[in-house]
Amino acid sequence: MYSRRWTPALLFMVLFTMQSTLSNAEPIGVAATVKPNAEGGVGTNLRTLSPGSELHAKDTVRTGKVGQADLVFIDSTNLTVGPTSEVVLDEFVYDPTGSSGKVVMQATRGAFRFVTGKQDHRAYALKTPYGTLGVRGTVVKVDVLDPKEKRRRRGECDVKVTVEQGEGEFTLKDPDTGELKTHRVRQGQSICVSNGKVSYSTANAQPPGGPPSGGVTPIPPQQCGSPATPGCTQNQ
Repeated sequence: MYSRRWTPALLFMVLFTMQSTLSNAEPIGVAATVKPNAEGGVGTNLRTLSPGSELHAKDTVRTGKVGQADLVFIDSTNLTVGPTSEVVLDEFVYDPTGSSGKVVMQATRGAFRFVTGKQDHRAYALKTPYGTLGVRGTVVKVDVLDPKEKRRRRGECDVKVTVEQGEGEFTLKDPDTGELKTHRVRQGQSICVSNGKVSYSTANAQPPGGPPSGGVTPIPPQQCGSPATPGCTQNQ
């Protein structure tokens, strides 16, 4: 008797779960080129990427010593992942007509070149183990030292940010006060972060602490079933 009574409810729960899973599995982009090889997937369940391989939110993309992958996303964002690099496609909200979009990636180690897509520039953030880059422009290069790397060459940066077009804002904790500080990087400038200290590569660079601290303001996600729908979010 109890089995008959609860069967419709159980079936509804199963169908709802399957629908949610399918909607979250919508691709957010593809691997455009892979040289010579790279891996992608969730957690330790990685697969070899090839041109045209689909990318999803929460995927990790990893390259070997001579690997490189060019990733293209549905909002026309481009991310080049250099050799010995790893990045997590953490969060993807596509809002092509408004300001609710959000693209968050976590660069664990390696070299990256990031070209923003069609969304509001405030939607983009690249997290590193040493701080978060808010991309306020178009083209940014980032080099991230592996936190597990025990040997460090003199003068080597924990993370180096170079803005080729536009500008960026790098937010990190001040090693002396523990407060969050944001450092603006203008077009043609580079910053080097080493042991929490920031130095600029150009004489006319803005000193640390220009813009208000706090980094990129988080935007509440909105649920939907397709990445092409304004305000939708994948795998939150």
